Amino acid sequence: YYDPLEQFAYSPPAGLAGLSMLAPLFYLYPQAPEFGLELYEAGIRDLRWDDPAKSIFQAFNDPRWITMTLMLAREVGDLTTESRLMAIADKEFGPDFFGNDEDRFAWTFGLDDPHPRGQLNGLLILREIGERGAWTNIYKGRHDPQFQLPTVEGVDFPNLGISEAHNIVTEGALHMSTYAATATKRGQTTSWKITQLPNSAGVTVLRDGEKYNDWRTIDEHTIEITSQVASHRYRIVGESAEDAGDENQRTSSTQQHGKISSPAGAAAKTNHQYPPASPPG
Repeated sequence: YYDPLEQFAYSPPAGLAGLSMLAPLFYLYPQAPEFGLELYEAGIRDLRWDDPAKSIFQAFNDPRWITMTLMLAREVGDLTTESRLMAIADKEFGPDFFGNDEDRFAWTFGLDDPHPRGQLNGLLILREIGERGAWTNIYKGRHDPQFQLPTVEGVDFPNLGISEAHNIVTEGALHMSTYAATATKRGQTTSWKITQLPNSAGVTVLRDGEKYNDWRTIDEHTIEITSQVASHRYRIVGESAEDAGDENQRTSSTQQHGKISSPAGAAAKTNHQYPPASPPG
């Protein structure tokens, strides 16, 4: 970087310029993939993180560089860099189960916090749940129809978990699956709502393949289902594609809110400490 007013030139130390190329890509790459890929490849090449013969050098005691680049590596299909960085995450970021029943998973980053760090875990979860190109697709506006399709609301989380909820428009059906997100609450009675139905009077609810009757109508577009905190599969069938008219010509959308399988070595603790970053200024 050169400032002509100050007549000052700045260049990062050798081997660290790549970080400045990677820094903006979390938001830049989905909006300008070709230019973003050039920056990504140049940054990785400068850091040599894709070279199995070289050790990965972490210039800063801050896990955000690894977590962000992991997601980017998955996004662009850089399997070599992804596998190398994931090995560091498994070794140093403290993947483990937590909670009273130790049935919830997160990365602890070696911090003795009562709750895992949300932003850091959010970056790693993007890599866990997304396939190549998934982050870019969010920016393409292909998921707008989901805001008009039947929707699951009012879930009693963290007692009840939802591992699947998606509309198959041609069937006129919403498919969803539940599980006991808190083991000690298993079997308790719970309820949730299905909103934005075309016509609640024409709804049929199936649970595990059989007709289910423990639900009630709230209004002409909403029903409430009562069940237990447990693993079940539901199919909420409304109007057919023909009956629903043009509205059902929209593409179906999928929303995943499932349990995350822990990576290898999840039970291992970490001694590596990643203190919170100091505030700017």
